[in-house]
Amino acid sequence: MKGGLIIKKNYTRGISTLEIIIALAVLSITFTALILLSFSNQTLTLDTDLNNHGLSLASREFEALRGKSFTDFNGIIATSSVITNTDEGLYSGLYTKTLLVSDVTPCRKQVSQILSWQSGKRPQSITLASFFGSKSILSKLGNDCGGSMLPGSLWDLTKQESFSLPAPEITGMDVKNGIIYATASTTPDVSNFFTYDIKNGSASSLNTGMPQEVDVAGNYAYVANASSTEQFEIIDTNVPILLASLTIPGVTNGLGRSVFYYDTKAYLGTQRLLPSAQNEFHIFDVSDPGNPIWQGSLKINRNVNHIVVQGNIAYLATGPGSTAPFTPLKIVDISDPYFPTLLSSGSAPGEKSGLSLAVLGQKLYLGRERGKSDGSEPEFLIFDIRDPKNIPPAFGYFVDGDVTEILASGNLVYLGVCVKCGTQKEANEMEIWDVSDPSKAVAIGKVSFSFRISGLDYENNRVYASLQNGAVVAISPQ
Repeated sequence: MKGGLIIKKNYTRGISTLEIIIALAVLSITFTALILLSFSNQTLTLDTDLNNHGLSLASREFEALRGKSFTDFNGIIATSSVITNTDEGLYSGLYTKTLLVSDVTPCRKQVSQILSWQSGKRPQSITLASFFGSKSILSKLGNDCGGSMLPGSLWDLTKQESFSLPAPEITGMDVKNGIIYATASTTPDVSNFFTYDIKNGSASSLNTGMPQEVDVAGNYAYVANASSTEQFEIIDTNVPILLASLTIPGVTNGLGRSVFYYDTKAYLGTQRLLPSAQNEFHIFDVSDPGNPIWQGSLKINRNVNHIVVQGNIAYLATGPGSTAPFTPLKIVDISDPYFPTLLSSGSAPGEKSGLSLAVLGQKLYLGRERGKSDGSEPEFLIFDIRDPKNIPPAFGYFVDGDVTEILASGNLVYLGVCVKCGTQKEANEMEIWDVSDPSKAVAIGKVSFSFRISGLDYENNRVYASLQNGAVVAISPQ
């Protein structure tokens, strides 16, 4: 029997090729996953590295900023810049630092530092915030810097407390450590300097002459006296008792109108004086309050209605002058108290006097006499004073009244306004303005009074308004 033919097909080769293809596909997927995981780990590592370095850098920058507050407090301003410090090595240029600064009082700032960077297409940031204070400026202002005033407080304008002083017509007011100090317009033989303790209601009074304005620093009140002699007075507030009085050298019939204390010096303004040899702005050394010494003066040739000093610069609210451009703001270099010099002026449309001013950070707020009803002569002006030698045009706002008092804190400015002053439609009010954007300032509230406002001050998150009838009203936040 013949043997049959047996045929066997060999599939081994084909199966091996398919397995290799499958294996390669599996390996490719595996390697791709590993590569993606590696890249993901690298990205995560990079993010972590940038975050850790950013946190460290933000902390170092913020502490350096805090250190700067001790040496150059007014130099802390809102800025934005890329950090390119070579000490950062590979990180140089990767981070942007933005500072947001709100000046709460002349010696207190609210500071937020934002450090931002890009991680791939993802924005990252770290924010650190705190309040910075300047003990140096607080001391230079005689420890009178508004206490714990909060920036941008929301006010309950119905939440008021009134204090009655035995003063017939308050001309000036200051609040310090819970005590109200006020000057009043009276006859010379009647008390015209008053103190009132808000906590217990105790009061005291003193006859000093014809005081027009008062600034309290330390344990002393510095007074501008509307008298042809003894225009400058110093009162020991512990008693109270008149400690010293001084007649301005070389001035006849000069009446004191304004006064400001700063760093052992007192600055006094008078009404415009003729002949031209007599000056209206004067500087006194009061390092020994019992023995004030006149040091120097400057011819302003106008009424000096209000004074604020910051560093080596004095800002004066004055008469406008008789010809355009009208300049109701005068800026004086007082670095040499024996020879103060006029540095620059701030102009405004219309022949209207500057009546009041406040300086906070890099902004100056000026109040003027009532201008034209069409708003072409604005009464509320905001000046940029970053460069005191070159003052740009101000942003102006129509108020329709005399702005006799100004107070600034954070993004809010408080105006003491006599609306349509001297007419049958006269109204008296404290207006609150939001000045977050100086180019778009807006009135956000007001409090109406039956009498004219003669002073505005703040302390420990309360705003105080003195009225000419002898009352002082305190307004609290919500």
